[in-house]
Amino acid sequence: MNTELKTLLNESKDPVQVSFTKVDGTIRNMLCTNNFDLIPEEFHPKVSDNPKAYNPNIFRVYDLENNGWRSFMIDKVISFENFVTV
Repeated sequence: MNTELKTLLNESKDPVQVSFTKVDGTIRNMLCTNNFDLIPEEFHPKVSDNPKAYNPNIFRVYDLENNGWRSFMIDKVISFENFVTV
């Protein structure tokens, strides 16, 4: 599941709808991506050489509804799917 979600977030031309459990126990649905074609250029990440910035248990994604970077724990993902716009 993790590899499939990561690939979808990075390569899909459409946003991804992810449902996950937040740290406080509530369920959150987020329309997100990591595809730079869908992220405004001013929000593209800066290159970081800090190894502490990477945590393999956390997905960092761009929230398309709130226009900002968010993160969630991989093991808290309930479901995900391509959100195809018409």
